[in-house]
Amino acid sequence: MDRTESFNDNCGPLGAEVASALYRNGGKALIINYVYGLGGRDVKVSDMINVYKELEKAADAGEVTEPYRYMDVRE
Repeated sequence: MDRTESFNDNCGPLGAEVASALYRNGGKALIINYVYGLGGRDVKVSDMINVYKELEKAADAGEVTEPYRYMDVRE
């Protein structure tokens, strides 16, 4: 989870470091990077519950369809 945006289409800065460390050690992990708190928005407990539900779905499916996600961004 990153609280800042990055200049790439892959993930935020912390997500990039975590993904690099996991792949460097030979692991094949399912990674979903969430960007949260943009524009000073608060993160609510319900937001975190939704994150864990989405992580469980990805783990059960064995794949990640959208690896870079924004939490609570107005469209």
